[in-house]
Amino acid sequence: MKKLFLTAVSLFSLIAANAQDSAALSKGVLQALQSGNIEDLKKLFATPDVYRAVYPEAKTFTDEQIIKQTVDSEKLKIDFEDVLSTAKKKKVDLKQLHYDSLEVENPWETYEGPWGITFHTSIGDKTASITYAAFRHNGNWYFMEFLISGFFKEF
Repeated sequence: MKKLFLTAVSLFSLIAANAQDSAALSKGVLQALQSGNIEDLKKLFATPDVYRAVYPEAKTFTDEQIIKQTVDSEKLKIDFEDVLSTAKKKKVDLKQLHYDSLEVENPWETYEGPWGITFHTSIGDKTASITYAAFRHNGNWYFMEFLISGFFKEF
C-alpha cells in the first residue's frame, strides 16, 4: 500500500504542466513526441481531482483507479509507441518537426469538451497532422488520448 501511495505521489508530481490554451497543450504534446519520453506526455494529464470535478462518474473512483485509466493506461503506452515507431519506419526525425498551425473542434459544444485537436507540423515541404482529444477545466487544458494513427503519411 505504501508503494502504491508513493507511486501516486510520484505521478502527481509529474502532472504539473497545466497548459493555458490549446496551442500550449499541442506544443507540449509535440515536445513529448520529440523527446520520445512518455513521462513528458503524462505531465499533460489532469490530476484525479480535476477528473472528478469534470466527470461526475469519476467521483466514485479512487486516485489509483483514475490514474490506471488515464495516465497509466495501456492504451496510452501503445499509442505513444505507435507514433514513435511509425515515425522511425518513415524515417521522420521528430526533433526536426516544426509546429505550424492548429485546429480545434468542440463537437459536444460544452466548455470542458472533450475537444478534438489537430496540430499541423512540417519538415521542409512535408507535413504531418497529429490529432488527439483534450478537455479543459478552470482555464487549463489537459491531454486525454491520441485519436488518429498514421500521422506521417506524406513522409
